[in-house]
Amino acid sequence: TLNRGNSVSDMLRTHPVTASRLADAENRAKQLHVKLRKIDPLELPLVQARVLVNEGQTAKIKPQTLEHAYAVVLILEKQQKYSAALAALKPLQQQYHHNLILEITEADIHAEAREFPTALSLLKKLYDQQPENPEVFLYYADTLIKAEQYREAAAILIAQENEATQDELYLYLLSQALGKSEQLSGAYFARAKLYEMYGNIPGAKVQLTEALKYATLS
Repeated sequence: TLNRGNSVSDMLRTHPVTASRLADAENRAKQLHVKLRKIDPLELPLVQARVLVNEGQTAKIKPQTLEHAYAVVLILEKQQKYSAALAALKPLQQQYHHNLILEITEADIHAEAREFPTALSLLKKLYDQQPENPEVFLYYADTLIKAEQYREAAAILIAQENEATQDELYLYLLSQALGKSEQLSGAYFARAKLYEMYGNIPGAKVQLTEALKYATLS
């Protein structure tokens, strides 16, 4: 059956893959906006801060640095102190105008606070500016799914379907968006690609059988 979880981590906990691949994929999901493009040198402290916060190694971060300031934002977000996280983020955004990581972080904080209209407004603005940027459209689609706007998420993902987006995160989000919007043939087909990617050929065949069944019914 299709996974009915609401987040990337739900799939990663239940998907039949090895422990090492699971850990790697979950880390990719957590660090979506630092994994999908070449990082500008200015952003390296932001990337490093996120890695260290996710790994619980914040003691390695030097005080009074950009890395430290961004780590404070991430820690406050993890503590669900969303207003404080946004307040800590604001001076960074003022100093580093139009920094994509910081802009996505703002949207992420609002999404975690379940302030979806604000989060989606911020992400739509980024998407309108950079519709083919995987960092932007994957994050936008993921947030649409969390906001239960499944058809909108599917439309975003389908519009960007090409070789560059055929990785597990894209395919997982596509399967979730299609499945939850009752576009089941496409959802199972995306899952078949996921199983094939993980080397589970029998599982891929099962998913393809389901895809063909629903395609025939439609």
